[in-house]
Parts: sequence; structure tokens; C-alpha cells
Amino acid sequence: MGNDPVDKVDYSGESWDDIVKAVKNFFTPPPAPPPSPPASPPQGMPHGPFTPKPDNKPGSFQGPQQPKGQGPRSQAQWVPPEGQGGPPGSKGYWKGKGPGQEGAGGPWQRYDQSGRPITPGEAHPNPMPESGPAGAAGRGAAAAGGGAVAEGVGATTALTVGAVVGAVICALACFVPEAH
Repeated sequence: MGNDPVDKVDYSGESWDDIVKAVKNFFTPPPAPPPSPPASPPQGMPHGPFTPKPDNKPGSFQGPQQPKGQGPRSQAQWVPPEGQGGPPGSKGYWKGKGPGQEGAGGPWQRYDQSGRPITPGEAHPNPMPESGPAGAAGRGAAAAGGGAVAEGVGATTALTVGAVVGAVICALACFVPEAH
């Protein structure tokens, strides 16, 4: 044993996988905590003013109490950007319902971060690539009414499943012994 500090570490009983994992964990920074949602919806958003909705997830707000018989309060919900856990393509936006539009029956209106109304397409821009084989195939099949991507299945899921199926077929074709 020399004077190198590594020589003084006892690795007995450790597998190389455990050692590699420990080294990777040492050099990998911990994940950053998710950012907090905005403190309140923007001033220009209709059906306010809003206050945090008690006993609900962060970013949930409710409007003023409604007169008796006029339904539940208005609602506002922060939807984070894609990189912070939001849906694909989201840049962060607000969605809201007016008074009495509780539950699945009432439509959500979407608003940008300044409180201006936006369309669902503006809130969730299409994350599919515009060029290349995957984008072209998806657009061509959709335009022709084909079923390249099943309804309700995202493009990423479809491409992932396709790649896995392709790899399995390739493995079978490559490793099946030739007939003599």
C-alpha cells in the first residue's frame, strides 16, 4: 500500500456495480426542487379576484363567493411549462372556469401569463417534428385518414413502441439459425 488515499479505502464486499453507482451519485447533483407556481392569477383574468383554493394542490385558486343559488365559485389553475412538469409544448399558462361551470360540464378557457385569452393550440403547441420521416409519416397518414398513430396515443409513445417492436424483429431475424 502506498500513500494514495484510494489505497486506504476498503472495497471488500462491494461489487463493481455498487462502486460505479456510488461514484455516479457523488458527481451527480441532486435534482432541483420544482419551481413554485405564481402567487396568484394575473389581474386581467376574468372572474377574479382569486384566492388560493384551500386543501388543494399549489397553483389552484378560487374566485369570489357566489350569491346563493348561482353555483360554485369560479376557478383558476396554473399549468406549468413543459420543462417544469407541464404538458408537452406548454410554455406555462392559466386555465379558468367561470362561476357555475364546475366539473366536466364546464369548458376551461386558457389564458397566457398576462391574462389574455389563448386557444388550446396556443396553450399546447404541437410538439411533433415538422420535418423528417416521423413528422412526415404522421402528417401524411393523418391527412389520408390513416391510422399511423392511434387516437389517444402520443407521437412519442408511438415512436417508442415502434422502435421496440423493430428491435425485437431485428433480433429475431439476426439470431434465427439458417435452414440447411
